[in-house]
Amino acid sequence: MQFQAKEIEITQEEKNHQVIGRALLLFNKIYEPFVISVLDHHFSKTSPQPSSTSSKEPLWVTKLEELIKSKGLYTDRGRNNKTFEKDANNQYHMDTAFLLVLITQLWQEISSTYLLALLSKTNIPTTLSASNVKYDTLLMEWKSWIHEIRNIRNKWAHQKTFSLREAYRAIDTIHYAIEHMYMVSNKNNIVFEQSMKEIIQLKEYALYKLANEWKIQHPPISRSSNERDVMDYNMNG
Repeated sequence: MQFQAKEIEITQEEKNHQVIGRALLLFNKIYEPFVISVLDHHFSKTSPQPSSTSSKEPLWVTKLEELIKSKGLYTDRGRNNKTFEKDANNQYHMDTAFLLVLITQLWQEISSTYLLALLSKTNIPTTLSASNVKYDTLLMEWKSWIHEIRNIRNKWAHQKTFSLREAYRAIDTIHYAIEHMYMVSNKNNIVFEQSMKEIIQLKEYALYKLANEWKIQHPPISRSSNERDVMDYNMNG
């Protein structure tokens, strides 16, 4: 008797979870080198170079570990867990949760002026004036995206369900964050190009599914000619 495996059906909520997971991976791919460059710049400017060159670790790695210990940095996996490590090519990688913690909990320590300068495509300012509307607006907008993405990532990591509407909003927020970084970066970067293309595809998928769900849940209402005229007037007026 030949055994035939039964195909497992995936629910829409499970698909939503998958596409959000992919969007978070794209966020990591774009923001990881950005955060590392900020850390490297900040610590190279604020910390004296070690007298001994025997250490194989970059300065930002050593200083970041010291900062984590001194602050008892809380991550979503517990206290004093740096959650960044080397790959086979000795390149450092951070998981998405830790990237978001670095940005939200160590904002001042990783030099907000440098972050803002990169994000606004300007030269690095020597001071950050509280009255500078451009920087203030940029800071609030960008930080709101990051805080929302952190909440999305926590919900996703704890296997919470996402409706299609929630999935679309999550991908849309991640798209905003990636798009803004794309706008201030080198447009010829192949990683950015591929990530922008894929995040748009994920967004289009979620929007298509959401539109179909809306049509099913809200069938068209048969209206009289006068009612349609009133609706047209309200929409156009």
